[in-house]
Amino acid sequence: MKQTENLYKRARKHNWDDGYTKLYKILENKNCDKGIALMMYWFSSPKYFTKFENEEECPSYNRDNYKFVKHVEKIYPTIEKEIIKYDPADDGMLGRDSEIIKSPIPEIMFVPTNGIIDYKDINPYS
Repeated sequence: MKQTENLYKRARKHNWDDGYTKLYKILENKNCDKGIALMMYWFSSPKYFTKFENEEECPSYNRDNYKFVKHVEKIYPTIEKEIIKYDPADDGMLGRDSEIIKSPIPEIMFVPTNGIIDYKDINPYS
C-alpha cells in the first residue's frame, strides 16, 4: 500500500509542464490503482477534449494531452487494484462542460473508486 500512496503523491504533485512521460510510467507501474489513474485523468482536463471528435481536430499543442486522456480512458477499465478512494466530484474536478460535445467522457470516469485510503488523507507534500 505504501508504494501506491507514493505513486499517488508523485502523480498529484506532477508539474504538467514537464510532459507526460512520468505519468505514463506511473500508469504502467504495478502499484498504480484506479484512484491514481482517475485522479490523473481529471487533472488532465478531459472536459476540454470533449469538443474534438478525434486527435486531428485537436490543436497540435494539445495533442500530447489529448493522447494521454484517451489512453487513460482505454486502460482504466482494465485496472483491477483499488486502494485509494478517489472522487472527482468531491475533489472539485468536474467543472463546466464544453459547449460542444463530440466525444463524451465515458460514464465510468465519473464513478468514485472504492479504495480503503481516502485521497484526502494522503498529503502529496509529506
